[in-house]
Amino acid sequence: MRLASTIVSASASADIKLGRDYKLIIPQQTVTRSGKIEVIEMMDYDCPYSFRLEALLNPWIRRLPADVAFRRVPAVSREA
Repeated sequence: MRLASTIVSASASADIKLGRDYKLIIPQQTVTRSGKIEVIEMMDYDCPYSFRLEALLNPWIRRLPADVAFRRVPAVSREA
């Protein structure tokens, strides 16, 4: 599965750089479930990568520990 290897490679890479590979979300998103680790998926309904990620993400979501909350947030695909 090519997408999975891309995710593992990117997360293990020391070459990921702010501004080139990702941007900070400003203002920060508020936490909706106090006392839990919150994982937010920024997804795009029109993005084929977001769609393909679901096959990997859904089994992980089913096994979340009790102290972890997951939510999806639709992303806007344009510069501000």
